[in-house]
Amino acid sequence: MAITQRVRAPLDNTKKRQLAQQVAQLFFYAEVNGLEANQSGVFGEVLCKLLNHLEMPEQVNLSERISHSVVAPLDLVRKLAIADIEIAKPVLINSKLLSDKDLLMISAARSPAHRVAMSGRQYLSEMVTDRLIRLQEIDVMVGISKNETAKISDEGFSTLASVSLSEQALMQSLAKREDLPADTAEALLSRLDDYGRTQLSAILQDNERVFTELEESSNSLPSKTKIEEARRRMRTKRMLVEVQEGKRELNELLILLAEEQRPKCIAYVFSVLSKLSEKRTYHGIISTNGEMLTLMSKSLDIPFSVFKDIDRMRQNTVRLPSTPEARLMDEYSSITKAEALDTLRLYANFNDDSAMN
Repeated sequence: MAITQRVRAPLDNTKKRQLAQQVAQLFFYAEVNGLEANQSGVFGEVLCKLLNHLEMPEQVNLSERISHSVVAPLDLVRKLAIADIEIAKPVLINSKLLSDKDLLMISAARSPAHRVAMSGRQYLSEMVTDRLIRLQEIDVMVGISKNETAKISDEGFSTLASVSLSEQALMQSLAKREDLPADTAEALLSRLDDYGRTQLSAILQDNERVFTELEESSNSLPSKTKIEEARRRMRTKRMLVEVQEGKRELNELLILLAEEQRPKCIAYVFSVLSKLSEKRTYHGIISTNGEMLTLMSKSLDIPFSVFKDIDRMRQNTVRLPSTPEARLMDEYSSITKAEALDTLRLYANFNDDSAMN
């Protein structure tokens, strides 16, 4: 009698996808219930074989969940890390299971997008950042310089500083690092023109340790007058953002700047709010007749009490005798907001009311 054997048909793609989904669900269930790292290998072996049968959104979701696991199958984590960037990104940024050796291999074998994702990992070692920085890919270098937990060697800082001379975004993020060596900052300042030094000095002022060291030892900083001016401007910018976010009153800011005799800072505020050029607003604020200041104040609904303080600052700046308050009030009351807007529109060639509202 012939003996017949039942041959199991191979799984089709749909069934393989369903199996991959089931195995992934079992892994996460087991993880919640105390799966140990040495027990996860079987899950990894199956999922590595079936991974490509999952659709892209499913692979991305698997990567996101796996990226936060400390008992995930290492082979699966590595396979996800070298997949297309949409899939790889979560594990490249978050997975603590990837070693420096893994990261170096991936940085050499995969795309710039993989290296950008990698640059955002917490606690990157100098070994990894040195390798990434040497490639001089701007987005990667900016990512590393913004990553406060990334360790950067002296060689790495030197390369970042050199490249930042032509890359403003990199210079800004680099200057804000608390671990920026003062000698690197000084070398960078020495290679910039006066304008560049003033701009970089303004950024460095938020980096108290580095800026203090530079003030004590560097000849590359611009004059103290320019430094102080940059510092005031940055402070005004921060306060104006608070005004725009509803955290501070505009009138309060203007009164403060007028009391401190800061016409350039007030010009900056008016420029942002009225969309006139800063040069034009500054000239208006320090003019001898005060007409432009009146128009700008009216167009922004500045109360007379605040306008009076700003005008007093203007008169002090240009060394004019004070205008009697009653006369000043009559002049301020004689013009409407609509008239002020129309006149300013002629100055700036505005075409519609929205530019001034």
